[in-house]
Amino acid sequence: MNGANEKFAVGFEKYYQELFRYAVYLTKNQEQANDLVGNAVYKLLLTIEKVPESQQKFWLLRVIRNEFIDGERRRKRWRILPLHNVKEEFLSAANVEKELEVKQEKEQLLVIVAELPSPYKEVIFHFYYSEMSIKEIQSYFGMSLSQVKTILYRGRNKIKERLLNEGIRGI
Repeated sequence: MNGANEKFAVGFEKYYQELFRYAVYLTKNQEQANDLVGNAVYKLLLTIEKVPESQQKFWLLRVIRNEFIDGERRRKRWRILPLHNVKEEFLSAANVEKELEVKQEKEQLLVIVAELPSPYKEVIFHFYYSEMSIKEIQSYFGMSLSQVKTILYRGRNKIKERLLNEGIRGI
């Protein structure tokens, strides 16, 4: 063993218990914890010259944490459903179709709003999409409350008219 490897071996023995406890705390599983610690040590050996000796322990803890988070993300992405959940997932597929329809309708409506004349477009957009109150719109545009309400009313009517002309119902 050369000098750097000896220093590492002595340092690793000091840190091992703490690293292992931290990994068990994260994973709640000794086998996974051993894997995390092993991967972290392997990565440190690959970059031992770049990590100062005083920072090795913290570097190893950070690698263990990052490896754990990456593993959890992978597991969530490729989760396996228990058989009783498959039915629920299948039924939720119908909901996905409905959500897609609603999303398409909203996009279609947004196009219609964007094509409205100027005062209607801005007021309706801020009221429905920016979720501003009538008072906020009033102060933003410097209008009276009655002007804002009138513009909203007329804008809604223009949208209804356009939807009826295009044969779209139920939005």
